[in-house]
Amino acid sequence: MDYSFAQRGPYFEIRAIGRLTKAEVLDFWDVMERQPGYAEARGMIVVLHALWWEMNKQEVEELATMGERFRPVRWAFITQEDLSFGLVEAFTSALRGPAMMRVFKDESEAVAWLSADP
Repeated sequence: MDYSFAQRGPYFEIRAIGRLTKAEVLDFWDVMERQPGYAEARGMIVVLHALWWEMNKQEVEELATMGERFRPVRWAFITQEDLSFGLVEAFTSALRGPAMMRVFKDESEAVAWLSADP
């Protein structure tokens, strides 16, 4: 998986592309937590593009049991791909922990949700 990080106003933006395995996600989380701006961000924007998933729904749900790792802010996942949308939706619905997450196909809707009062 290739990824990049950026500050986007009060939000921390993550862009990911490529192969996605459970081990890569765990490694990615370690890197993400050390990025400047991550700890202070008011919300997270995660843009997924051209991913090929090399994990099944059970592995996605196992990752969701580790939700306490996530900062207790809103996380907006954005993807146009049906498979990615469905697997991220499975992740967010199985999530354990304080984070609030939703998946969107439209970036402007995602930013509006992040900006709204909880």
